[in-house]
Amino acid sequence: MIFTGLLSILQILFLPGLIFNAIIKRETGLLYRISFIIAFSMLFNFLYMVVLVSLHLFVFKFLIITILIEIVIILIIYWKVIFQPIGKISSSIVTKITHSLARYFECDSGKQTTKQILKVIKIIALLLASITVGWVIVDFVKQIGSVFGYWDSVISYNRWATEWAQGLFPTGACEYPQLLPTNWSLTYVFTHSEVVIFAKLVQGIFPVLFILAMFDLGLTLGSAGYLLGVPLSLLLLKKFAVVSIFEGFMDVAVTTFIFLAFYMVIKDSYNNRYSQKTIWLSGILILAAAMTKQPGVLAFGAWVLINFILILSKNPGKFWISVKKIIIPTLLFFLLIASWYVFKMTRDALVGERSCIAITNSWAADDLVSGFSGSFLYRLQLLDIWVLFVPILLTSIFFAKREIKLILLCYGLPYLLISFFYGYYIMFMRYLTPISFVLAISASIIIDLLFYYALVLVERFPVDGFKNSIKRLLMFFSKIRHRFGLLSFWVIIIIGMVLLAIAGLKYPDSKLIRNYEYQQMGIGNREMNEYLVDFYSDKDPTKLTLSWYPYINYLPGMAGKAIYLDISNVESVKTYLEQENIGFVLKYNSTPGNIIDYLNDMEEKGQLIFITDFGVKNDAVLYEVVRK
Repeated sequence: MIFTGLLSILQILFLPGLIFNAIIKRETGLLYRISFIIAFSMLFNFLYMVVLVSLHLFVFKFLIITILIEIVIILIIYWKVIFQPIGKISSSIVTKITHSLARYFECDSGKQTTKQILKVIKIIALLLASITVGWVIVDFVKQIGSVFGYWDSVISYNRWATEWAQGLFPTGACEYPQLLPTNWSLTYVFTHSEVVIFAKLVQGIFPVLFILAMFDLGLTLGSAGYLLGVPLSLLLLKKFAVVSIFEGFMDVAVTTFIFLAFYMVIKDSYNNRYSQKTIWLSGILILAAAMTKQPGVLAFGAWVLINFILILSKNPGKFWISVKKIIIPTLLFFLLIASWYVFKMTRDALVGERSCIAITNSWAADDLVSGFSGSFLYRLQLLDIWVLFVPILLTSIFFAKREIKLILLCYGLPYLLISFFYGYYIMFMRYLTPISFVLAISASIIIDLLFYYALVLVERFPVDGFKNSIKRLLMFFSKIRHRFGLLSFWVIIIIGMVLLAIAGLKYPDSKLIRNYEYQQMGIGNREMNEYLVDFYSDKDPTKLTLSWYPYINYLPGMAGKAIYLDISNVESVKTYLEQENIGFVLKYNSTPGNIIDYLNDMEEKGQLIFITDFGVKNDAVLYEVVRK
């Protein structure tokens, strides 16, 4: 299971993108390259899964053949790279890191004292940013083996992924983009199980990419303020995401894709490499964002405007030439985005699925017609840093570099205004996740300004000593690199396979499944879950339960044993109870009051027999249905 699970992750994140990377031949940095490789891989998988499910070909054997073909192509394309000595590759990486640090520590001409102060500030900023990156990576490693534990993750996105894995279009998904659920489904098909560990592992890559992009942006711009924005961006991401940043919500994923698209534009512009390829490659990230969650569609509009202005600035006075350069990628990406919504809305209309566009608009209409003042105040009270960050955002626009100024004006401000007045107000905090990097960048700009006017006496700071320590550290790694420099990739591959085999022996399928079941029992109420699993272990599997407890079908061994209800119509409940296969009723604290009264009445009449209240009154009650 470990091998097939990791194989599915390779397909999700890398294999299609590596082939694409070889075709475009773009000279750029590692993070930049990884960004479009991952985005392209996920988009390819998404489109491929939709086609396979439509043709009823979404099966394990077909996917294995696809991966084998991809691996053969990659071996042919990267044959020379694979046989390069590791020492040569590591030397290239060290050279790039050294060059980035040298550029970062460059100071403008001025007094020696000022240079020393700036160097100290940059060292502190670099250390804090590095610690933040390390913390995110450690936290990512620590959460390996955990499962999704919240409503949206379990009841929506992961359920849709399991339905894709069964070769079905997801039910109740409305027009929600399915980039992540389709990719998660690969982990279930490859492992032949519902173990969530590998899908959760995929989700964890987004916070890491987000924080690395912020870190690299600081090095690229040579800005201590941006590096201090790294921990700030993480704090904002955690605050707005509400739940863990590694949870299976789409907010962090769509934020990462949007940020990476703009990061590529900034990076190429600053390095004087902005070109038509920048538009296409950053467009892949924006397309991935739009296929992840709806905020990506708004970001697409901002992306078009930003790139058009940048093209126009490179071709002053040539309006129509600029239009021609942006129109083809814009139309292509627009058609790809629109095709999903048209396809899904058409299919949903044919099979009788509901429209979430209508639901979202009804929330907005309710706000405007009946409760706007209350929801407006709710938004103000919920966003306790509102007064701080709006002035910072507005002020930073005047001091930002051109590309960043465009992002603030074309994306940050419009998104903030729309989210403040539109949508389900209770979710307002999560709606702000996609501009967490905008607020962090705005603060970074102001921090940079303050640094240059700050009076800090640090003339005795051992800058030279710190440099010498760095040099000694680099020499140490240089010696290690020299010893292992002649090894080829094949040795690493063999070592990796041996380690993988050892991991497979140490963590057999049974242990992975036990861990998954233990983690899965933690969603909702663990004590209640343990009782339910034990209770149903010896019951007739054909007897179903009417349940208002949303997690019952997701407990180990409980799939398909309950009908989850999210209705307040008593007549509908009566209709369900008339069915002979309904053996139990599970009342929960989310059960509507009129249905609770009806169930209590049935209990008094002897039509329901009380089994347990799980030791907590007025929270949940399990009944057995009496059949005459």
